[in-house]
Amino acid sequence: MLFLAELYWQFCHDVNGEDVSGPKTFEINGEHYTVSEAEARILGYLSSGCGIKVAYIGEVLAGFLIYQRVFDTLYAVRCLYAEPWSSGLKLGKRLVSSLRPIPTQLIFQSRKTAQPARMLSITADHRTKVSEDEFFETWIMNWRS
Repeated sequence: MLFLAELYWQFCHDVNGEDVSGPKTFEINGEHYTVSEAEARILGYLSSGCGIKVAYIGEVLAGFLIYQRVFDTLYAVRCLYAEPWSSGLKLGKRLVSSLRPIPTQLIFQSRKTAQPARMLSITADHRTKVSEDEFFETWIMNWRS
């Protein structure tokens, strides 16, 4: 999980402008554990029913997808990140296309204070805004692999 935590830290830093490297302590069955905030967030996703897909280029972890299956072929994309140096390899598309059953629609959110410009530009012609509040915009889009 350490390499994933490092890449998740990079995601939080690059996309949200957050530093999630500090320690977090939590308790499971009376035992106390201290991990980085990045690891704690990943464990939070896993404990809430999310799945994680990772993409390697050679032996290097280059991207990840944290997702939750909402209905048969509708998935909520919680986090999607590919290293900037992997641009052009369509890692995000490959990660989403690897989900089973194959998605027909994706729903995702973007923070108003930290818009993921690259993701929003890639999906601009395919997404529809379904909700908005003071912090987030929620989008849905059809998926074609």
